[in-house]
Amino acid sequence: MLVDVFIFAFSMTITPGPANIALLAASTQHGVRASLGFLLGVLFGFYLLGSALSLGLYLAIEQQPILLDVLRILGTAYLLWLVYKIATTKHMAEGNSVAPSFWYGLLIHPLNPKAWMMISACFGQFTTPETASVSTFLSIIAVFGIGGAISNTTWFLAGSKLKAWLNTPQKVSLFNRVAAAALALVIIKLW
Repeated sequence: MLVDVFIFAFSMTITPGPANIALLAASTQHGVRASLGFLLGVLFGFYLLGSALSLGLYLAIEQQPILLDVLRILGTAYLLWLVYKIATTKHMAEGNSVAPSFWYGLLIHPLNPKAWMMISACFGQFTTPETASVSTFLSIIAVFGIGGAISNTTWFLAGSKLKAWLNTPQKVSLFNRVAAAALALVIIKLW
């Protein structure tokens, strides 16, 4: 079953989404070393969300569906802020520019309804009433996180390779507008 979870996770997380696009933009703008904290925040945020869902947060949302609406609104506001930050960057990061932090990365998955739905769908697909337990859910999250980490890191490293191509302000501006538009389209799809 865990191999199937990995395949599911990788296929769900390799596609463009808020985390991947933000990671691509961060490593393109600031480089791998400066953006590593952001990547670690994204990865840790996924495990944080998955663990919370495994421990019963999803049950609270089932009982109080308004919580999911609040999550969706907060998540959309945060993602739109990311769109703005990406779209308004007109040049490559200078030496005094600050890369997104671990804490910004930590918020991406918990505030992203797509992440909640992927995790919930995974739990639904790979557990039964007989096998459903905290330990089963945590095992699923561990394997899902590995697939997601591979996907997120792939996008992160791809951004660092793009940096060499982005050698003029016009190319940087175009890239940032395209990345911001892609993220905006993902947000629209989530609604």
